[in-house]
Amino acid sequence: MNVLLYGKVQYLAEILIQCLEEKSDIRVIQQDGEQSLHELIYSIKQCDFLFFFFYNNLYDPESSTINRNMIEKLLKALKISQKKVPIVLVSSAEADGNTAYSGMYRECEEQVISEAAFHGYKIYIYRLNNLFGRECSIYENQMIRRVYDSILYHEEKEEGMEQILYFECIDDVVESFCRVIEQHNSTPTGYIKIYNSYHISMEQLIGIVEMFGKLNLSKVSNIRNIQLITTLVSMYTQCHEEGVEDANMEVKN
Repeated sequence: MNVLLYGKVQYLAEILIQCLEEKSDIRVIQQDGEQSLHELIYSIKQCDFLFFFFYNNLYDPESSTINRNMIEKLLKALKISQKKVPIVLVSSAEADGNTAYSGMYRECEEQVISEAAFHGYKIYIYRLNNLFGRECSIYENQMIRRVYDSILYHEEKEEGMEQILYFECIDDVVESFCRVIEQHNSTPTGYIKIYNSYHISMEQLIGIVEMFGKLNLSKVSNIRNIQLITTLVSMYTQCHEEGVEDANMEVKN
């Protein structure tokens, strides 16, 4: 089976590539949106399954334009190729919100969904939250980066500390991707949820990070794996729910 990964390859796509390449019966084809329309058409004709990763970088003012251009090229290539390949659309939970980027995500989703319905493509949509685990980096995760920057550079804490942050483990997400590939004939199309999710308020997360920072704040900026923060978050949440005020917290890498 040939699996085409189309879009800007960030850490989630990189983990998926590693997982797929371990399978002897799967060949991964990559297209980052920079190739010509002809090259994309050729890749679509070769593939049996297509992943489209939205470019998710809220710090890049061109992200909306990049996503729209990639979608326009993809839909054109699909139409010309006349191949009904199953599509996994990897979007953001931001589409559920009411921010400056929410409309862009919804618009992009609706474009692909509309074309898929018209031409009879199977489509599976993921609206992902913040990811943790594996190679996820603090500075590749926008919400966590904001928290860290406010602490490391002693910035004033923003309003909205009661905002709830939602997390999903990258292993759970990749496992779900692989399951869709293997079982797409029996998997209902539409929105797919990752059920093992975690949540914590921004204020609680800052409290945990500051507590860790007091132990050795100089090390905080060098932490590249968000798994550490998630471990603290999980333990804090569990202790908080059980009413334990003074828990001994052990961090395991």
